[in-house]
Amino acid sequence: MSRSVDYFKHAPRGEKQLAVARHYHEKGYQSNPSTLVTGIAEELGEVAREVLLDDPHYTSRPDKERGDLEHELIDMLVYICALATAYNIDLGI
Repeated sequence: MSRSVDYFKHAPRGEKQLAVARHYHEKGYQSNPSTLVTGIAEELGEVAREVLLDDPHYTSRPDKERGDLEHELIDMLVYICALATAYNIDLGI
């Protein structure tokens, strides 16, 4: 998933799912449900990594390189919006 999530962040509430659909169409991204659910699983792993790296009980390596939790969460939301659109489900976001 692209690290450029500005189109999603700046879309008004109620239009984020539509912004994802437009972005996917403009970029020619896959909207195959199998591809999208795999993307959700990948992003969930990245979100889990970021959260667990904050937990001193989980890791003894605080020097591990961290990513950006905000971007990972947005990436996951983008995939969820695309999957909902593929099934004609309006999430209302």
